[in-house]
Amino acid sequence: NVPLNSPRPVDAAPPFLPRAVAPPLGDMAVSNINPGVAVIRLNTTQRIPRLVLRDAPVSDVLALLARTAGLNLAVSNLIKDSQNGDFRAPTNEQEEKQILGRKISLDIENESVEDVFNYVLRLSGLQANRVGNTIFVGVKLPTAASDVVVRSIRLNQVPATSAAGFL
Repeated sequence: NVPLNSPRPVDAAPPFLPRAVAPPLGDMAVSNINPGVAVIRLNTTQRIPRLVLRDAPVSDVLALLARTAGLNLAVSNLIKDSQNGDFRAPTNEQEEKQILGRKISLDIENESVEDVFNYVLRLSGLQANRVGNTIFVGVKLPTAASDVVVRSIRLNQVPATSAAGFL
C-alpha cells in the first residue's frame, strides 16, 4: 500500500538536462548548405511523348516547354562585366551569339515537361528562377531576379581583425 502523500511515478520530475556550455573561445558555427542542382518546378504533370530537335536555339526550346506548362518565359541577354561586376548588354556579335545563339539537340521520349526543361537548363549552362507564372532565364541572373541563399556564420568572442583574416 502506497502512502497518499508520496510521489507517484507519473508525477516524478523529468530528468535534468545538462547545463548549457558556451562554445570554446574562437569557435565558429557554420550551417551546411545543400549544393544540389536547383530544379525549376513547373507544377505540371504533362509528359512529352516524343521530341526530336537538332541544333535548336535554347531560348526557343525553353519558351516551347514553358508555354506547354502554361508559364511565361523571360530570357535575359545580360552578362556580368568582369571589370566591375555590373550587368551589361553584349557589346559585339560574338557575345550576343554566345548568349542567345546557344543551340541544343534533343531526342526525348516519354519525359515530363519539367524534367526536359531542367535538362535543357543544365546542358546550356543557364540559370533560371520562377516567380509566379514567369520563369527568368539568363547566363547570370541579376540578384533581383534570382533566388538568394544567405549563409550565416556565428562567431564567438573573436576580434573583428582576426575574423576578417579567415572569412
